[in-house]
Amino acid sequence: MEINIIKSKRKTIGIIVKSNEVVIRAPHYLSDKEINIELKEHKAWIDKKILEQERKNEIGNIYSRNGIFLFKGKDLKVVKTEGKKVIVNEDNIYIGENSNIDLFLKREMSSLTDILKFKWKDINIPTSISYRKQKTIWGSCTIKGRINLNINLIKAPQDVIEYIYIHELVHLEIRNHSKSFWLRVENLLPDYKQSKRWLKDNGHLIGRDFMIK
Repeated sequence: MEINIIKSKRKTIGIIVKSNEVVIRAPHYLSDKEINIELKEHKAWIDKKILEQERKNEIGNIYSRNGIFLFKGKDLKVVKTEGKKVIVNEDNIYIGENSNIDLFLKREMSSLTDILKFKWKDINIPTSISYRKQKTIWGSCTIKGRINLNINLIKAPQDVIEYIYIHELVHLEIRNHSKSFWLRVENLLPDYKQSKRWLKDNGHLIGRDFMIK
């Protein structure tokens, strides 16, 4: 964000976080060095306000996209409400003006993944699963058995999410994309190519330039 310093006859320093800038109102007698010290002392508060503003902007962007939110492969009509809750029903998603969308996506992904973990427990069980919003990856795994999933995946149909989960689950056994890897995936999910195609055709709806590892 841009930092805008405005000096006047005021006696105290004031900090305001707006949509695209941090405005510092300071007395004339304060030097730039003193103002920077004040900024450092209030860094945690400023960062918190910037995050709150980004969340509000994100919600605003959701409302501006024709009022449609993609959730589990279905277009839901966005209804703006007060408070922090996000509630989904058959046709609508109610998004509170102070809600944390990323936290909602993470919780939904975690809930669905718990079902997949139980369903595929006889194949393999990851040591842990982490959820985050990523710009370039749908899913990945580590040599220690941890699977990482992009929270934006909850916008895709459930069979697509299951494909990504199985993709990473098989990677715990086979650490490459060899023929044996894809045969193993196909053995578990005979229709996996349909999900793979969906991601290729519709991935831009839930993120840009996504891939899986």
